[in-house]
Amino acid sequence: QVHGLVAKLIALNKSTRLASATRDTALLQTHMDERELELANKGSTVRSPTPAQEARDKHFESLHKRGFFRRLWLPKGDYIASKRK
Repeated sequence: QVHGLVAKLIALNKSTRLASATRDTALLQTHMDERELELANKGSTVRSPTPAQEARDKHFESLHKRGFFRRLWLPKGDYIASKRK
């Protein structure tokens, strides 16, 4: 009898977790569809960058132009020594 009750509880837990997961998935899909509709009203797509993303790209592009991401120049002996470490 105990095994039968445990099996019923496990089956009940599986069914409730499955229902919860499907409900969450449906809710998430609904939110995604709503966002796509809002973007379509604006005339853009999901892949279109936001103004914040455009500003970030512009900022990092200017940093690249100014040389913030360049490797430091080392004399040949120092370069070889740094590669050995």
